[in-house]
Amino acid sequence: WALVTALTCLVLPAPTWLWWPSLTLLAAVPFLTAAMFLYPVIRLFGFDVHLPSLQISGKILAWTFADTVLAGAALFVLLPAGTLDFASFFPLFLIALGSGLISNTPGGVGPFELVLLSAVPFADPAPIVAAILGFRVVFYAIPALLAAALLLRPFVATAPHVSKLQPPMRPGARSEVAVVAQNGGALTRLGTSILALW
Repeated sequence: WALVTALTCLVLPAPTWLWWPSLTLLAAVPFLTAAMFLYPVIRLFGFDVHLPSLQISGKILAWTFADTVLAGAALFVLLPAGTLDFASFFPLFLIALGSGLISNTPGGVGPFELVLLSAVPFADPAPIVAAILGFRVVFYAIPALLAAALLLRPFVATAPHVSKLQPPMRPGARSEVAVVAQNGGALTRLGTSILALW
């Protein structure tokens, strides 16, 4: 989100106070990219954190851009006509979306509306509040209801095709291979793996 917002605020008309933070973030991108390439795993508080590869990071960036453009368009079409063009609205939408993400409120409710109401030049806030409610119905409620309807259908678990093999009676690199024969178990091939099962 931060990178998409920084790029958008530098390219499209955005509040002037966002220019320096956006430029600073974009200046840090080469260093962050090099760090992801040179240190794909970092250790934080005793845990190994695997960073995404450069290819996956590029895909995340592309999907974030597509998702935010479509979400912004869903709200933009509900706004009163003639107030803003999409190029001026989209940076404001990203700032509002980010404030909702940072606040960690469910769906960004509260900060999202506050930023949009203070940033979009409306004499009357009623049309923008109505547009935001419509946006929440279209972008959140309807997909959630469709997903809930799909979850009413029971899942059908399909067992993978397995083939039993005879366990060898000589000790091998895996001790359970020899032990599994004593308990009536067998080796099972699952895809490219061979598992000892009892």
